[in-house]
Amino acid sequence: LTNVSLWANYKDGSTIEGEDQIPKAHKPIDKVFLKPDNPEATPEAVKAIEEADIIVLGPGSLYTSIIPNLLIKDITNAIINSRAVKVYVCNVMTQPGETDGFALSNHLKVLVQHSHPRILDYCIVNSGKVPEDSLKRYKLEEAYPVINDRCNVENMGYRIIEEDIAATDGVIRHDHLKLANIILNFIEEI
Repeated sequence: LTNVSLWANYKDGSTIEGEDQIPKAHKPIDKVFLKPDNPEATPEAVKAIEEADIIVLGPGSLYTSIIPNLLIKDITNAIINSRAVKVYVCNVMTQPGETDGFALSNHLKVLVQHSHPRILDYCIVNSGKVPEDSLKRYKLEEAYPVINDRCNVENMGYRIIEEDIAATDGVIRHDHLKLANIILNFIEEI
């Protein structure tokens, strides 16, 4: 295995190294990339993808958690060549320094730009209302609910699963049990 580091190019032309450093700049990201630029995937990871019935991307930080895996060509190729159903779970909230102002379609465009249009078939997005009192703290950090711009997503050719998947116990995140049930029900249907 090769040790790699994650880098980002910002839209202003500057560059930074490090997963933890990328969002701290609070600048629009143009792209992320790995150095060295073509690491190999482990055979076990590729085999697991090839044998999967469903592949779930996310939830997680778009530029610093999800996309780095897709920058490994063997992983992306295994996903796009797989007959498995590919599902992206969009974050409930935008992430300051990574997805400021992003709607659902922006998330998908960035995924595709960093990988391939066949990287997903479906996306799961929160359709529930996040309580206003839970949003107050997030607004101070300039994080907002991800907007479901359904028409743009459908025009891209992807299907949307809209469900109330937010857990709002002080921290706004996915309710892992609701999300697991959605995915399990989806598996039963395919």
